[in-house]
Amino acid sequence: MFDTLTSSEALQLAAVCGKDRADCSGVELEDRLRARERMKAWLDAESLADVEALAHTAPGPEDGPPRRTDRWDPFIGDVVASALSWTRYAGETFAGLAAQLVDLPGTRVALAAGRIDLAKAKVLAAGVAVLADPLDRQKVENAVLGRAETRTTGWLRAEVAAQVVRINPDAARERHERRVAERGVDFFPDEDSTATIRVYGLPVDEVAEAEAYLRSCVDTRKAMGDERSRPQLRADLASAMLRGKPLDEATTVSPLTEVPDVTIEGRRRNGPKLVLTAPITTLLDLGTRPATLAGYGPVVTEIARQLTAKLAGDPDATACWAATDPVTGQVVHTGRVSTRYFRGLLDEHVKIRDGHCRFPNCRHPAMVCRGDHTTNHADNGPTCACNAGALCAHHDLVKQSGTWTMRQPEPGHFEWTDPHGREYVVEPVQLTDPDPPPF
Repeated sequence: MFDTLTSSEALQLAAVCGKDRADCSGVELEDRLRARERMKAWLDAESLADVEALAHTAPGPEDGPPRRTDRWDPFIGDVVASALSWTRYAGETFAGLAAQLVDLPGTRVALAAGRIDLAKAKVLAAGVAVLADPLDRQKVENAVLGRAETRTTGWLRAEVAAQVVRINPDAARERHERRVAERGVDFFPDEDSTATIRVYGLPVDEVAEAEAYLRSCVDTRKAMGDERSRPQLRADLASAMLRGKPLDEATTVSPLTEVPDVTIEGRRRNGPKLVLTAPITTLLDLGTRPATLAGYGPVVTEIARQLTAKLAGDPDATACWAATDPVTGQVVHTGRVSTRYFRGLLDEHVKIRDGHCRFPNCRHPAMVCRGDHTTNHADNGPTCACNAGALCAHHDLVKQSGTWTMRQPEPGHFEWTDPHGREYVVEPVQLTDPDPPPF
């Protein structure tokens, strides 16, 4: 790790870590935290390298000379688990990661340098595992690794998935069809006389539409004064639907005296907030770059086109799509599939532009965020796209607390300053993966 630092970085690291914690400012404490996390990443990289060497070490006496072989010990997971007092699963998982990183040299280097942590290395290795060709895996690695240092594991997982679809669209479609063919429903008991229902293997567009419809039902009931929490309402409504009961029986606590309409009319008032973004070349059937379904990540081209056609032919659908520039990945045109949004066009445009909450690294979908005035309306902030942004409920409270400050020097570009003076820049969202011409 330390040979990857510049001389100024090394001096700064030594100065910060050598200072008494009680004498550190807020920024210095942040620097210490970052430095220790980099050190942990280096130690993890060294441990993985040890496991790789151990897997190629032939059996022999403790005091004998080591002998390496080309053969990978198939039971190395048991060796690791026994040496570290781990479960067999933990030992095999760690050894498996060591094996995967052999074909991901960039990830190994980034981990050893502390540029990424173990969690990000795991996400990247797992995401590219579906690609059979090692060169394809390295292409994905090269495409995402440069930005992984300052992004979350959630972003990395979605970005790797998008790159995997892009590398081999046909294989992605085959994997999708195989997963859908294996769809099903599981019922299993939990503790304290409760149980869980799990529906799996459904196409992502169907799940997104179901989630949005359920959310609209919950919104309607909350507007009517239902005191249950939103998670409780979602569970009760889903249970009623699966049991074939009328939705006015969807209660386990306090039934409503007046049940609002939550069928078609309910959807018209509180429509599902589905947002599909795709390169304009994909929508025009001139390319195969993956589209993105807000909150769910990349979807194969066929699903994007099917969903667009389905929504366009449904007069009661409440959804919108956005075409993006294939070079920049940013919105160039938005289209409304329905005129029944309960919010205005400005709010809709801003949320499509932003994609998700504009706080650094927050991935809360913009369509369920609040439309926020960057400069508060009470402080004469205008109501326009240049002074608007999507913030989730939590980060709206963070902004309003006054300990953080936010600026929007140009539409979609946000600058945050934390309570200790550290600045963070949130660039405009690339809703789809940019690609230089020719497409």
